[in-house]
Amino acid sequence: MNTFLFCIAIYAANFPQGERACEQAELILEYSEKYSLDPTVVTSLIYWESGYFPSRVSEAGACGLTQVIPRWTGPVLGKKYKCNELKNPETSIKVGTQILTLHLQRSRGNYNQALCFYNQGLRGCNSRSVRKRGTRYSRRVLKLSRELRKKLRETSVGVSPL
Repeated sequence: MNTFLFCIAIYAANFPQGERACEQAELILEYSEKYSLDPTVVTSLIYWESGYFPSRVSEAGACGLTQVIPRWTGPVLGKKYKCNELKNPETSIKVGTQILTLHLQRSRGNYNQALCFYNQGLRGCNSRSVRKRGTRYSRRVLKLSRELRKKLRETSVGVSPL
């Protein structure tokens, strides 16, 4: 996918923090393609996780654009990342997309469930009360993703390569 067209769609959709999203568009597209993810979902996930602020750290200790908790990276990915490393946009996007890919595999391609896992953890989505929060989160991410995907289709129509 073309980074320029992706950014036009981001702006056309009045995407929250659109300028910051475009600053990361190349990395989002690169890692979405590498892990066969929908880049509109990754773009929306980053917005809901960090608002596109790379140095954000949550109360739970989640770090970076994709708000990954460092202590879970070792057991899940086989390499433990430190919070300072996750504040680097490329590292955060790489690690976040790897984790989302694992959750997507576990949920057999179901983005709704994968996003619940991403937000609440594997065990969390099996608990009714926690699953409610995870489902709300999934709906928000997927709604923003649909809006962006719609604008991307509209912007791509009639555009031919030079």
